[in-house]
Amino acid sequence: MLPLLATFALGAQARRNDYPASILQSQITSLPGLDADTLAEYTMFSGYIDVFPAHNRSLFYWFVESLDNPSSDPVALWTNGGPGCSGLGGMFTEMGPFRPNADLSLYVNNFSWVNVANMLFIEAPAGVGFSFSDDVKDYSTDDNTTAIDNYHLIQGWLEAFPNYQSNDFYITSESYGGHYMPTLAQQIVLGNKAGGKPQVNFKGFFVGNPYTDPVENEKGQFDTWYGHQLVSYPTWQNWYKHCKDGADTNNVECLLARATLTEEVGSSIDPYALDFPVCNARDGSGPSASGVSERVMFMKRVIKDALGRPVPGIYAELVEQLEAEMANKRRLGDGDSDFPPTNYYPCESNWETEYFNQKKVQEAIHARPAVWSDCSVKVDYASHSMQNPMEPTYKWLIKTAPELRITIVSGDDDSVCGTLGTQSWIWDMNYTVNPNDDWQQWTDSTGQVGGYVVKFEKAFNFVTVHSAGHMVPETQPRRSLEAFTMYLKGDI
Repeated sequence: MLPLLATFALGAQARRNDYPASILQSQITSLPGLDADTLAEYTMFSGYIDVFPAHNRSLFYWFVESLDNPSSDPVALWTNGGPGCSGLGGMFTEMGPFRPNADLSLYVNNFSWVNVANMLFIEAPAGVGFSFSDDVKDYSTDDNTTAIDNYHLIQGWLEAFPNYQSNDFYITSESYGGHYMPTLAQQIVLGNKAGGKPQVNFKGFFVGNPYTDPVENEKGQFDTWYGHQLVSYPTWQNWYKHCKDGADTNNVECLLARATLTEEVGSSIDPYALDFPVCNARDGSGPSASGVSERVMFMKRVIKDALGRPVPGIYAELVEQLEAEMANKRRLGDGDSDFPPTNYYPCESNWETEYFNQKKVQEAIHARPAVWSDCSVKVDYASHSMQNPMEPTYKWLIKTAPELRITIVSGDDDSVCGTLGTQSWIWDMNYTVNPNDDWQQWTDSTGQVGGYVVKFEKAFNFVTVHSAGHMVPETQPRRSLEAFTMYLKGDI
């Protein structure tokens, strides 16, 4: 059993004073919704890195200095999944330093990852959030282009912040980050080996509830529904028989079995967090395509479009709404100009959207004026990338860069990228389990079981977070921070 984790001490300690003069103009010196005394405890910078000068393809970043020891603490890049969703979404609803209130004021997130790391939040690919290109053709993209652009962003950021070039560098994500992280890691390894400057002091990646390949994803979803007793045994068995546990889905019987499962699970369960409450539409606080847009975007682009599966539960209507919005954009030829919808509901993602669409906020964070949304409807992401299995990339990384520490973390209350499916692809890769770390409990700082750990020799680590949904830092913030801290310390 891993040891009980200590409670985190909060508050700024050893602030850096070695920033180059050229970057000080990018420092955030005011932030609407946050009082001056609280803001003074944080050192933050934001702006753009041009990743393809020929098109002025520029990605937006927001950097927050660690509250512990920024000179020696690692730098961790965070991007959300989607594909096509903003890392600022994770920053303001998951592991960032602040969270929004309904009145658009901000409060401190005591379980932010900035307690233990310098955090670099990014918006990628171009077309997401405040990121842009002067050539609209750049908004059609894929995993390879996104990985190259993100690598160039890291290089550009390290050039702008040379005082961090010697710090350990990690990359982190969730969901479609299951594609973003392995492909970006591969690009960093290739870039470093080719002599790219500046060299990235790359140590590994930490990815939550990753979408890895279509077969494991389907198995993870429907087997998890049955495991949570949300569907009947005969219906689950019918799917298992006709879809071969997700391995043979190109037949009519499988399509019907999927539809029946989706009908049985109903419209009042959130497949991203099975045991958590959902916003209740009847009281006027229900979800909207903008309010839960990373989840909606994954449902549309991956589940419906790329994999051809029915959209479950509460997200079916939201995907229809989003498709109508996207069709309207195409008809008007007007990008995101009338998105998101005006009917905001009092849910955190919606407050975040309202917050970032304030002119004074965009000015404070040095962003170009834009209509901001959590996920971009103008990014056209290649279907072949979404269908491409990532296991070969993992094998390449393990063979080519064995020094990297790769940790896959999984909230066990998720069915969209369910732990059951993640376990299946991990064990199917046939790496040797360290007998001393074979499904060991880890204990959180309250004395409860935080989850389980498996370490594979000369490969990667696998960690579950008990009672966490798809967005682990949102649903289990304490355990998320503790798992991330164990990762940075080399325990997992």
